[in-house]
Parts: sequence; structure tokens; C-alpha cells
Amino acid sequence: MNILVNASNLTKGGGIQVGDAFIRELRDHPEHRYLVVCSREVANSLGDLKDFPDFIRIEVAPAPGMVQRIRRRNALLERLTREFAADAVFTVFGPSYWRPPVPHLCGFAYGCHLYYDSPFYRLIPWWSFLRFKVRRMVLFPMFRRDSDVFCVESADAAQRMRRSFPGKRIEVVSNTYNPVFDAPTEWREFKLPEFSGTTMLTVSAAYPHKNLSIIKPTAKYLLHKYPDFKFRFVVTLPPDFFGFGAGNCPDWLLAIGKVDIRECPSLYKQSDIMFLPTLMDIFSANYPEAMRMKVPVATSALGFARGLCGDAAEYFDPLSPESIGETIYRLANDPGRRAELVASGKKRLGSFKNSSERAAAYLRILEDIAAKKGGAR
Repeated sequence: MNILVNASNLTKGGGIQVGDAFIRELRDHPEHRYLVVCSREVANSLGDLKDFPDFIRIEVAPAPGMVQRIRRRNALLERLTREFAADAVFTVFGPSYWRPPVPHLCGFAYGCHLYYDSPFYRLIPWWSFLRFKVRRMVLFPMFRRDSDVFCVESADAAQRMRRSFPGKRIEVVSNTYNPVFDAPTEWREFKLPEFSGTTMLTVSAAYPHKNLSIIKPTAKYLLHKYPDFKFRFVVTLPPDFFGFGAGNCPDWLLAIGKVDIRECPSLYKQSDIMFLPTLMDIFSANYPEAMRMKVPVATSALGFARGLCGDAAEYFDPLSPESIGETIYRLANDPGRRAELVASGKKRLGSFKNSSERAAAYLRILEDIAAKKGGAR
């Protein structure tokens, strides 16, 4: 069977990690042939493309431009699909801005368009909320037209998807941590400055729904309430996100900017708490990453987070600096509780598919939809 993997539209955030992990796992599935069309960002994450076997061909392509998005045509992908004689296409995360001529499995990760009950929408002005609604009106018909089967990362998201796309086939394949976390030989050291206090780590791009601006008022609360408490937030964002210039960050903030996935295990090893104040996510790889690296999780007391973490996290009100600050202070000063969360996280990892299982699940769906269409090679 010939499978075209479309990762050309993945240019930032967790999508790059998922694309990277899936493409790497294809090396263990020589029963098919693969044409991977990926962005420069995904290619950089993969490293030396010559390391891949002959049954995996990788093409680096630019992300779809505005004209392609509007027209929903991609001449390059259309040509490659035809020349490769693809039996099915897998767009890791949509929208694809393109309707393949063969069965199409499309990942869906737009939590912002499924969770309108999120507190995120109480924080933004009405015109921003309207923009989200308009974008949903544009994107959802596009998703429906261009995809045969959707794949989401949680059961809760699947329920919401079925209400939004009645009649469409919705599959659930849970996310997980990148396989690099199981390959210490691939890790790269990222040495943080020495620190004798509590380090909170947040690995995230600057998405508004991640709610990372809450860090600043949380730090202010902690400094006022517990002046002897030594803490720092380590974030993969530039200092100007918080209004500070390079080299002018306060002691409680270490804004290290974007990091390579191979540097993340090193960051977790130097951290005491994984901190994620997100307001809505279908899934966050930060959770299993922290559990894999034996770092306790502190995150938002919202349904999707509880569904993913269960008893393996400490929860707070993500809109309250006081709630967040008290949770951090309590957890930092309770080594027994931290050990409990680490132990629960180790057990919780079993509820997520590992990278190999996830790739196999995707391939089974692709085999099924190609067979039902007929003519899979």
C-alpha cells in the first residue's frame, strides 16, 4: 500500500512533535511505502533525512500559501499523490486546504472550536470571540469537504466532534510523548543556570489558550505572600512575551525561547514541577512527557485536563493567581505529595498509547479506508 503523509502545514507547536514522532515510527512498518511531504520545521526536527530507509521518501515543501488555502488546491500535493500512486493520504493535523483524490484521514486538534465552554472565551473581547466564530464557520465546512475520516486524541473531543460533524467517521488515537524521551542517546543537554529553589517548567508555544500570561501575576502573588520562597518559571518563550527585554528578566523568570525536542528531557530533569495553566486542549504532550520524566504535574482544574491526568496531577483554578500560587507553594513544600504524583503518573502512562502503538493505530485506519475504497496496493 502507498501512503502519502502530509505534514507540510506543521510549522510550530506540538504538531511538529507529533509529525516527527509518527514519521520516525514508519521505519518499523516496511509493509507499506511512504511519501512524506513535510515542512522545513518538521524536516529540521527529523535531523538527517538520509537516515531513513528506501521505503520512506521525504520531500520538503512550503506550507500552503493564502491563495492555496482559499482555492483549496495544492498543485504540488496533487502531482505527488498522482505520481506516487497513493492509496490513501494522512494529514497529521488539518486543515489540509486540499481535497486528495484518494481516501483521506485527517487529524483534528482545534480545541478552540470544540470547547466554547472554556473560560478562555470569558477573557477575550467580544470581537476576538466573533473572530473565532467566523473562523469556525470557514474551517468546519472545509474540514468536512476535504476529509473522509477524522482522528482526534481524546474521547471527550470525539464526542464533541460527532455533534459538529454528524455522519462523519471519528476515530480516537491518543497522543503521547515523543519517542526521543525513550532514547537517551539522542538527548541534547540544555544547561539551566544553577538554582537552589523550585523550578516550574512550561514547554509551549505562545498560544493564547495556553494562558501563559497568568505567570506574571502568579509570580507577583508568590513574592508578596511568601517572600522567602525561592522559585522560578522556565518557559520556552522569548522574554518580550512578558514585556521584558533580553537580559532583563527578573529572577523568577527564565525565558529560554524555542528549544529542540531533543533538549526537552534535559529541561525536565532540571525541573521540580511541570506547570501548565492551559484553558483548553484536546491533548497536551506535556502531561505524558512529565510523567515519563518523573516530574509532578500542576495544571488547570478543567475537564479535559482531569480526563487526561486523573490522580496524577495537582489542580488549580487557571484564572486565579492565588489558586495557582497556593498550589505551587504547597506542592513545592510537600515532597511526599510530589512522590505520590510521580507514582500515579507512572501508572497513568499506561492509559496513553506509546509512539509505536499510535503509529500502528493510524496505519490500521489508513489500511481500512483504502480497502473500503478498493484498489490498495
